[in-house]
Amino acid sequence: MRKWMMVIWAMVMVLSLSSSVFADGNFTSSTVNLGKDANGKRQVQISWNPPPGKEVSHYEVKRHDVFYAWFWWDICNNTTQTTCIDNKISQKGTYDYFVIAHLTDGTKIEAPVSRIPVADYLGVPAVPTITVSSLGNRNYKVGFSITSGNNADFWYLYQNGSCTSTCYPFQDILNENGNNPQSASLTLTLQPGTYVYTLKLVNTYGVTWAVPYTLVVP
Repeated sequence: MRKWMMVIWAMVMVLSLSSSVFADGNFTSSTVNLGKDANGKRQVQISWNPPPGKEVSHYEVKRHDVFYAWFWWDICNNTTQTTCIDNKISQKGTYDYFVIAHLTDGTKIEAPVSRIPVADYLGVPAVPTITVSSLGNRNYKVGFSITSGNNADFWYLYQNGSCTSTCYPFQDILNENGNNPQSASLTLTLQPGTYVYTLKLVNTYGVTWAVPYTLVVP
């Protein structure tokens, strides 16, 4: 019950924010993940163009935490610039940014929401190396490793073209840590034969495939 009350309260907040402003398709914003600053805070840059044909007094920028719907943050207030840096992000997540133009006639115009996922990596996953080690009795540990480079959020291991248990719900999730080493593996019991492994890494920037690995089990 309390959860639903919080969701309803968040919806009221969204409506109250939008009720006093007008949308303008020619007034848009964009966001870029800048990574961490010297203090370890994650940063996002929000940029926009002045609404054409309008006289603007100032702008304000607000941030909405997508997965914590009751949290709103004032990022920039009373600014006359057309860019703003949010350096108040303490944790990874997905965020919506709202840019509102206050016009000299007292009205407001809101740019369409700009959503951005914020992580510690800044690009597609690094190319992984498939790792295979024998545990004896035809048991093998098969996985991947990244020594450095952008981490992944999910991994998928394919054996002879078929996805392994990494395609089961919640079995594909990785803990990303920016550009630090990353690895994962699972244990497989194999019958004699030839196995070709391919592996896919995924994050919010895209997909990277590993070079296939062929294992012959005697």
